Amino acid sequence: MSGVFRILLLVCFFAWPALAGAGDVTRLIVRESAPGIEPVQHRILVRPDFMRMDIVGDDSGFLLLDRKKRLIHDINLDDHTDLLISQNAISLKPPAAFENETTVVQGGPLPAIAGHPTRHYRISTNGTVCHDIVVLDGALQDAARALIEFAEVLASEQAIGLAATPEPFTSDCELSSFVFQPGREYRQGFPVREQDWRGRLRELTDFEQAYSADAALFVVPQGLRTLTMEEMRGN
Repeated sequence: MSGVFRILLLVCFFAWPALAGAGDVTRLIVRESAPGIEPVQHRILVRPDFMRMDIVGDDSGFLLLDRKKRLIHDINLDDHTDLLISQNAISLKPPAAFENETTVVQGGPLPAIAGHPTRHYRISTNGTVCHDIVVLDGALQDAARALIEFAEVLASEQAIGLAATPEPFTSDCELSSFVFQPGREYRQGFPVREQDWRGRLRELTDFEQAYSADAALFVVPQGLRTLTMEEMRGN
């Protein structure tokens, strides 16, 4: 796996590591599975200025969101590159019929997690359920905001890709979730379980607030060749 959707890992070793402020970092472990794909565990580290995403046990790269600059660094340590992904205006227009709805799923009480209540939602576009989610109510709110910011930065690149895709091979869920309402699965709260229209399932398996993280995990390594998405497209 490579490019924009690559979520990889950097391991840095220091004799005396500097630690980010213990109260600033939230660590989350999310298990992702999909039909025909081996499950993986993503580690997400969130602090007010950066979010880092990587795959547990993979040391070939990582994603780093600069939350202030609205800029993603896609770090590939195998080819020593730093691919920059910036937030740009979107020229793609939504379909004429484009109705989006978020509904609360009624039913018996859901179990609390770490003392926090949970709520069940379904997010639909044009009558198709795109996301079935159970979220933590009132917890991990900044982590949810960081993932919305990440999706918003990616939206313009997603729009370019979908604009070049023949209409029969795109879906209303793709257009809404990737381009016109990016990160909408995080807007009700942080999901403890989320299944999307493609069958992809993501489950929060562990989280820790006030986590002591090595500050170097939020720094772009030196000596990498910088690339932009415009260069990758040949613009």
